[in-house]
Amino acid sequence: MIRKKILMAAIPLFVISGADAAVSLDRTRAVFDGSEKSMTLDISNDNKQLPYLAQAWIENENQEKIIAGPVIATLRFSALSRVRKAWSG
Repeated sequence: MIRKKILMAAIPLFVISGADAAVSLDRTRAVFDGSEKSMTLDISNDNKQLPYLAQAWIENENQEKIIAGPVIATLRFSALSRVRKAWSG
């Protein structure tokens, strides 16, 4: 019984594979300072063969409306796209 538990716990270690981050943002945080109504984030696809589909959304703990556009963007391989965030309040 103990051998079976050890085996079941060890199997995922052999199955887990590495993750590749092909799609990346130009920064990890975007802070509105109040002086501007919008800002732009750059999204890049570093993969040299495959296109990716990226979805943008913004959630706020105060339920305030922030618009991100385009909501869905196709990132061609080795390409750069931009997402514009605008304050609608």
